[in-house]
Amino acid sequence: MMTRDDPGVPRLRFDKVALRLVHGVRCSLEKTVPCGLCVVFTVTAPIREPSKTLTALVEIIRAQLSLGTLVGEHAQTLHGNEVQIRIVTCRSPHAASVAGFVHNPDPPPSVLLNLAESLLKCGHAPDLAGSYDTALDLDMLRSVCEQVFDTDGYAKIVTIIDQRRARLAHK
Repeated sequence: MMTRDDPGVPRLRFDKVALRLVHGVRCSLEKTVPCGLCVVFTVTAPIREPSKTLTALVEIIRAQLSLGTLVGEHAQTLHGNEVQIRIVTCRSPHAASVAGFVHNPDPPPSVLLNLAESLLKCGHAPDLAGSYDTALDLDMLRSVCEQVFDTDGYAKIVTIIDQRRARLAHK
């Protein structure tokens, strides 16, 4: 069972540089990604050269999309940052075309990539029993859901923790 303090759970970053990088990649690629696919990427923090990293990341993703082998994974170091890119098929019409995450260097981002892929393939939140302690890992799950699904139509998101507790998040 994973908890927020477990060394196997990535810690997401929401500083200005991280948010700008993710937003820049999304804006650069959202019209490029074919319907039915989503590009999920992760970048390790700290991002020391954000403009160069952004440009290189967009170029690599465009090259991957142009290869024709659309579903797959790519890992590389860009300007000192480990980058992982996974192109996945998605079932939901409300899925984003690009989802990005900036995280601390340890642990590897496989939990993020697997969770995002699971959400995209089934079109809704997966059953996390046995994989995550959902009561302690809600922030990561919420962040992944906000990235992979278009949540613009929602005013509030309610997360049921157990029979007695719920968390209300205003957008």
